[in-house]
Amino acid sequence: MVRRVELEGLRDALTSAPIDARRELARCGDCLVFYHADSVAALAADHGGRCVGCGSRDIAPARVVDD
Repeated sequence: MVRRVELEGLRDALTSAPIDARRELARCGDCLVFYHADSVAALAADHGGRCVGCGSRDIAPARVVDD
């Protein structure tokens, strides 16, 4: 779970696009970088599902809350 305000200024670790909290997001459980869902699909197809930040496969959906 991540607060929406904490996402301000962050970028998708694969594409460097600004994180859009309205989109489906995922987060690496090891290095804590964020990805949009389409980046996670690209990682699965081209990088063995590994995080570009640390090489972990612990990438899971991130729940965004307004609080």
